[in-house]
Amino acid sequence: MPIDPILKRIAAANWTDVPEATVCSQLIMPVLMSLGYGQHTMHKVIEQQTYELEDPTIEKGSRRVRLDYQPRVYQEGLWVMEAKGTDAAVSTRTLGQVRDYAIHPEVRAALMVTVDRAGFQVFDPWDEHWSTPLVGVAPGEVAARIEELRAVLGADRVPDFVRRRHLDHLRRALSASLEFGVLSEVEDEFRDVIDGARKTIDAKRTEIYRASREEAEARHERVLANSGAWGVAQRHNSAWADSQISTLDLAKAVLKQDERQRPTQMMQVRRAIEAVFESQCPDGAPLYRPLWWLQVVILAGCVELRGEPGCEPYAEDMARQAIRDALLGFPDDELAAASWRFQRVFIPAIARILACAPLEDLSAGLKSRMSAEDKIRWQVDPARLLMLGVTTAAIRKLGEIDPWDVEELDRETAVAQGELARLSDPQVEWIGPVWDPWLKSWEHVDHLQMCALSVLARSASADDLLQDDEIRTTIIGAADSAHEVVSRVGIPVAERLGLR
Repeated sequence: MPIDPILKRIAAANWTDVPEATVCSQLIMPVLMSLGYGQHTMHKVIEQQTYELEDPTIEKGSRRVRLDYQPRVYQEGLWVMEAKGTDAAVSTRTLGQVRDYAIHPEVRAALMVTVDRAGFQVFDPWDEHWSTPLVGVAPGEVAARIEELRAVLGADRVPDFVRRRHLDHLRRALSASLEFGVLSEVEDEFRDVIDGARKTIDAKRTEIYRASREEAEARHERVLANSGAWGVAQRHNSAWADSQISTLDLAKAVLKQDERQRPTQMMQVRRAIEAVFESQCPDGAPLYRPLWWLQVVILAGCVELRGEPGCEPYAEDMARQAIRDALLGFPDDELAAASWRFQRVFIPAIARILACAPLEDLSAGLKSRMSAEDKIRWQVDPARLLMLGVTTAAIRKLGEIDPWDVEELDRETAVAQGELARLSDPQVEWIGPVWDPWLKSWEHVDHLQMCALSVLARSASADDLLQDDEIRTTIIGAADSAHEVVSRVGIPVAERLGLR
């Protein structure tokens, strides 16, 4: 595992007789960040905070307490730290004062930490042997023994450590009784504690979900503004259908640009896909080999861009062609038609194969290396891994096909068709789209056509592009389809055009 560069610098430094200010800025704060705390996280560190306490502290008899560091785990203060330089030592009196702060009713820290020439020392202020450190790590050993500190003070591990310590205190307290009735009282108290904690945890998780959604939306908007059509094309070059609202990403990205740049932006879609395949294809081979979902995004985006300043005549021409391609199966491009025939077979086949992989184990392994917060923020589950795996495999396979011509694509389609025919329904739970187990509908339903009709069903703005007899016949056929998922999107278009 690569060494953290910050820890590497800490290990290389000489920490002998270093003043407090330097220790705070160059040792303590980097260590706190390594333990998972900091402004960039949800575990903030309150520094040099002075409190006006209602009750005086035991040792100093003062109503004012200044705490050097109070790291927070999701706003909960579980420990406090007193810092000195390595040119000094925390005296017995000072250690007593820190303990007074820690156990004060208005602070109630579960652990206290001191930093001086002895290094980082962790104490349990509630223990009978409170002045004996549970963990001690010398300044020069911090980098090598960071895991020992992380096991006790890490933002994702200190709650467990504290819980175990306090359960031990509770066990001893319960053992100091001869009345079994005490246990029943504790059970009731524990239920109250757990119920309260459950509500707090639920509130925090809800807040993280909300913040995560807002961050994702803001990040998405930044991508649309900064990466433009290039980023949209690469994002939606997928083997899977995305949400309806995502089909407007291309239009949003283009409209965020200056009017003079909008035609260039629309032309960037092709170049972005070619960039994906530059490292996948043999030298000199055609590089434009998009996956089917991008065609839907292009259609929806260009329909939305029609008539917008700076977008014509490009949006009109691209929308007209995209409608023909999606509804009629690329009647003007034999290579694109052959590529779609291949994808209709290869994607269901590879989805069946990858769905049998140990995705649960892979997901669990990835989650084991994530914090509780990241598990909420990021979708790392078997379904997500399946989607990524199928798209990656489809891109890789398309890049390998050589020569890129109709004959070779049809040959690959036949091979994939034979493989699909040999694949029986796997004896595992299907984790893809609920309504389409094992993508069986792909044999009978043209998903490119279906999704294109779904886009057209939402708006009448492209109705003037649907006047071609062949297109109208296709719409009527979709409306009359025996497959409910197709007729549901075909009927609104047909009725709006007066075809039913």
